[in-house]
Amino acid sequence: MKQQFILFSIWFALILTGIGQLVDAQEPENLINLSPVIVSASQIPNSIENMPGNITVITREEIEERKPVSLVGLLQEVPGLHIDQPGGRGNISSVYLRGSDPNFTLVLIDGVKVNDPTNSRGGSFDFSTINVENIERIEITRGALSSVHGSDAMGGVINIITREATIEPETSVEIVGGAKGYYSGNIETRGSVTPTVNYAFNAAYDDNGDPTEGNSFEDGSFNGKINLFPSDEVQFRWLIRYCDTHSESFPDDSGGSQFAVIKDVDKHDTESFTLGMDFVYEPSSRLKVNFNGSWYHHDEDVSSPGVAPGIRDPFGIPLNTSDTTFRRTSLGANSIISLNDQFRIVFGMDYQFEEGTNDSMYFFGFPVLDQFDLNRDIFSPFMELQYNFPIGLMIQGGMRVDLPEDFDTEYSPRVGLIYKHPDTLTTFRANWAKGFKLPSFFALSNQIVGNSELCPETSETYDFGVTQEFFNGGASVSASIFNSRFFDLIDLEEGPPPKLVNRSEATAKGVELGLSMQIIEELRIKAHLTYAETDIKGTDEQLRNRPKWRGGINLRWKPTTDWAFNFDTLYVGKTLDSSIPTGDLNLKEYIKLDVSAIWNLHLNWQLGLMIDNLLDEDYEEAVGFPAPGITPRISLRFRF
Repeated sequence: MKQQFILFSIWFALILTGIGQLVDAQEPENLINLSPVIVSASQIPNSIENMPGNITVITREEIEERKPVSLVGLLQEVPGLHIDQPGGRGNISSVYLRGSDPNFTLVLIDGVKVNDPTNSRGGSFDFSTINVENIERIEITRGALSSVHGSDAMGGVINIITREATIEPETSVEIVGGAKGYYSGNIETRGSVTPTVNYAFNAAYDDNGDPTEGNSFEDGSFNGKINLFPSDEVQFRWLIRYCDTHSESFPDDSGGSQFAVIKDVDKHDTESFTLGMDFVYEPSSRLKVNFNGSWYHHDEDVSSPGVAPGIRDPFGIPLNTSDTTFRRTSLGANSIISLNDQFRIVFGMDYQFEEGTNDSMYFFGFPVLDQFDLNRDIFSPFMELQYNFPIGLMIQGGMRVDLPEDFDTEYSPRVGLIYKHPDTLTTFRANWAKGFKLPSFFALSNQIVGNSELCPETSETYDFGVTQEFFNGGASVSASIFNSRFFDLIDLEEGPPPKLVNRSEATAKGVELGLSMQIIEELRIKAHLTYAETDIKGTDEQLRNRPKWRGGINLRWKPTTDWAFNFDTLYVGKTLDSSIPTGDLNLKEYIKLDVSAIWNLHLNWQLGLMIDNLLDEDYEEAVGFPAPGITPRISLRFRF
């Protein structure tokens, strides 16, 4: 720790020296405004058109048009991403980014990491708890990004940016009601107190009703942002988020309402609290210095009836309870230096401290107690370089060195390039990177299957892509080829006794295709298709919940300024899944259609009609968990 703080002090002294040297530097002659920028794929901010990574951005406009029940509905239309939520919002949602495990995707909310390593899912995030009405945009970056974010970013990053402040005061109230007992309410206020202080606050409540047997979800949340601009060179930002959720569902692997022998349900009570702060000093266009800090607190109480013995497991899962608490404190600092119009460099350091506690009880006819109390810190210097060649080629590279407590040093390199042909409107992208993930606290310390000797999982990913524009940018076609390899995967060795071990290597490779076309001013169409093939090396086993084929079409029609119609068609191919009572089963392919119609009755009034699963498709996202049928909703919003 002493050495780490000495290095941090040296870095801080260099920053102050750099400020003195660069504050009076000559302004670049051809300064280009890159706002809005991607903030999660690199330490060097760029517009999405100038990023070498394979990135999808979901905008506020798309959220307003589609008005989904939850974040799951938004992410379903992202190329290369499969997300499921068996039976409804009360069950845990899981993201499979390019075939990787759900816990290989790092999730950020306003740049704050929210993965929880105390849960039995290895730290994967449940997207059910996010209120879509408070989202400004979502950035999805595919491929390893440990060079930027360290542990957990093995398969990609999803960054959720909440609503930003406005100059003019604006307040809105929205209520939504729907079939099967669904209702929600949302109030939002944004504006400026003075020319140098602005704010954005949102409070919401959701009750998902009873979409399927045994499934329920209730959630209350509050989000806030305050920005302070004491001068043209300085900016402070504070953010706060609180979320309280209660959900019920049949346990994972139980066979759901169709096959579960025990008809009681899991009960989850979760509470999370986030605080964040950013300080930005930009004395000239040649230098930008950032200091940031955050604190994340998560409590989760689970009561499960367990799963009866079945075909796949002759012992089943015993009745169990658990009470976990997790806290993460993060501090970071970096500086972006533009040496000239072509060359930019970033260097900085992050410090992260994690601590988690768990009290569990399993009932094998008699109670067995399980308990852990762990903590670890990670110190991480990093550097990134970017060079723009006059011929339209940009190269970006980075290296991060993570020094986690009780584990070996991890090196995470990354290289990417993008080339734009000025005459043909063709863009080429290529990326290569390595990533890693520390073992979760659960995997290290659970008394039944835990293993304190586990080592980090690692990955190597690369992709190549091309985008061709037509009609002066009115239409575009894109194609990407990706290949990912994952090493030292943590698997369950059945024993006896059962134990988590590092033993597997898996691969995921495939192709992503995309189409975007503005047919006429009032009509826009988007389409995507993904083929992903996964394999566990050296075994005949298959990875579950990963369809080989997945695609969709989005049609937006806006005949007048007051009306907007949205049609989302999603195709998911056959998917392998398993449950304890049934063993392995192939879930059938399905096509789902969601529609929405938005009517701006007046300057301040908006009426919406949304129907999920309009064709009443009968499908399952997990064995024994039937999807909800036709689900209509009506929304009313008033702005003042």
